[in-house]
Amino acid sequence: AHTYDDIKTIADHRHYLGATPHAGNNKSDAAGGGHAHAGLCITQHPSWPEGIRGNVLMNNIHGARINMDVLERKGSGYVAHHGANFIAFHDKASQIVDLREGPDGTLFMIDWYDLNQCHNPRREAHDYTTGRIFRLGRKGQIVKAVDLAKMGNPDLMIRSMTGDEREARSARLKLQERSIPDVQGHALLHGVKVNPQLRDLLTAVEINGSVFLNNVKPRLRDLLTGHSLSLLREWVFSNKEAEEQPPEWLSLMIQFGAEIDQVRDGWAQALASNAGAKLSPIVRLALASACQRLTVEQRKPIVLALLAHEEDKDDHNLPLMYWYAAEPIVAADPAWAAEALTACKIPKVAEFIARRMSEK
Repeated sequence: AHTYDDIKTIADHRHYLGATPHAGNNKSDAAGGGHAHAGLCITQHPSWPEGIRGNVLMNNIHGARINMDVLERKGSGYVAHHGANFIAFHDKASQIVDLREGPDGTLFMIDWYDLNQCHNPRREAHDYTTGRIFRLGRKGQIVKAVDLAKMGNPDLMIRSMTGDEREARSARLKLQERSIPDVQGHALLHGVKVNPQLRDLLTAVEINGSVFLNNVKPRLRDLLTGHSLSLLREWVFSNKEAEEQPPEWLSLMIQFGAEIDQVRDGWAQALASNAGAKLSPIVRLALASACQRLTVEQRKPIVLALLAHEEDKDDHNLPLMYWYAAEPIVAADPAWAAEALTACKIPKVAEFIARRMSEK
C-alpha cells in the first residue's frame, strides 16, 4: 500500500505498435511482432558470437519469432535496446513457450505448435498433438557428453571454477546437493578439504592435498562456489578493502552476507560504514537490497547514508530501492523520518517520505 511506485521495464522500446498490440493489427511486424512473450534466455556460452552472447532472447508468440534485446550497463542496472530478430519462423502456428541454453552453446526450444494462440479457453479449441522440440547448434557441432553426476567431488569443485558458465552452475548445484552441514553450518564434502575460515578460503582451497586457488581477490565464480557450500558467512570488510574490490565482487559479498539466517549487528554496521563511500552504484543497489533482510534499527544508518547520494536521483533502480528500504523506518520512527527528509538528496524519495509521514 505504501510502495507508491514500481520499478519499470529496462527496455527502451516495445515489440508492438498501435493501440491494439497484437501482430494481427498489421502494424507490429517491423517493431518485433507483438506484445505477448514466453520464455527467456541470456546466452552465455563462449561459442556464441559477439552480438548474441550476453543478450536476451525471448519468444514473441503473436510474431512467431524470437526477439533479441541488447543489454547495456547503465548505472546500477542495464538498459535493453532493440536488437535484430534471432529467429523468424514464418509460421503462425509456432509458439515457443520456453528456451534454454544447453551444453556447448546449444539452444533447446519447446514449441507449442497451435494456430489457436490466446483468448479461447475451450480445451477442444487447442491442438495437443503437434508440439515440437528444437535443438539449435552450429553446423557440424559435436556436443560433448559430460555426466557431472558421475564425477567425484574434487572434479566437481574444479568444474565449478573452470568450466563454462552452464557447466560451472551445474557443478555448484551437484556440490550443494552432496554437502552435509556441520555443527557450524559449513558444508562437508568427502574428498574435498576447504578451510572453514573465510579469510583462508579466499586465499587457498585445498583439493586432494594440492592448492587449487591461491588468489586474495578470487573470481566471482569462486565466491559463488563458496557461498553454495555455506562457507561465506561472516565476512566483514573495511572501507579500504571495499575500494579495492570490483563492484560485482563486492555486491555479491553483500548479497551473501544478507542471506544468512540472522544478520549480526556487526555486519550491518560494516555495511553502514560503506554506504556513504564513493562506491559503484552496483554496490549501492546491493546495500539497498540487503536492507530488506535487516531490522528497522539495523538499516537506519545505511539508508540515511544512501539518501545522501544525489548522483543516484536519476538512476533507474536506486531511488525506489532506497524508498523500499526506508518505508518501514518512516512508519516506525517519525523522528528518524524527519532527519532523513532533511538529509535526503533524492527528490522522489523525499516526496515519498513526506507522503508517508502525512498518511501516518
